[in-house]
Amino acid sequence: MALVEKSVLIAHSAQQMFDLVDRVEDYPEFLPWCSRTELKYRDAQKTAATLHINYRSVRSHFTTENAKE
Repeated sequence: MALVEKSVLIAHSAQQMFDLVDRVEDYPEFLPWCSRTELKYRDAQKTAATLHINYRSVRSHFTTENAKE
């Protein structure tokens, strides 16, 4: 399984960024390559969702599970 880690400085609070990442249902509104999402599971410990990519000739999907730490 691939592991992606990235760090950047931003002008938003940690809570604002957490809320943005956790609201997978909103991804198609601001990610042009994300055509739709399917929320699989959300509770106090984690969120799991499938993201559907439709960008130029790339059509794919992947499922991600994010721990809420």
